Amino acid sequence: MPKLTEDGKPPVMKYQSYHKQLKAGYVVYADFETILLPRNDTGHSKTKKLKEHITCGFDYALVRDDHELIKHFVHRGEDCVEVLSNT
Repeated sequence: MPKLTEDGKPPVMKYQSYHKQLKAGYVVYADFETILLPRNDTGHSKTKKLKEHITCGFDYALVRDDHELIKHFVHRGEDCVEVLSNT
């Protein structure tokens, strides 16, 4: 447990060397699409599950730091999770 300051507050760590940060060269934007289906919950939990998300597709975009689109990929199908993990 960290020691409290003289006024009784916990110490605060602040990052001040912003000039030492490296710029990210690329950013990936990704999104899964799902179908929401009704679900018959017969479990004994206190939480009742009413709907189930079924993945049906995804897309992602790889963007360079100068905002140029490097790659855009769209996939639809039941195997979308496997395809994304192997991409």
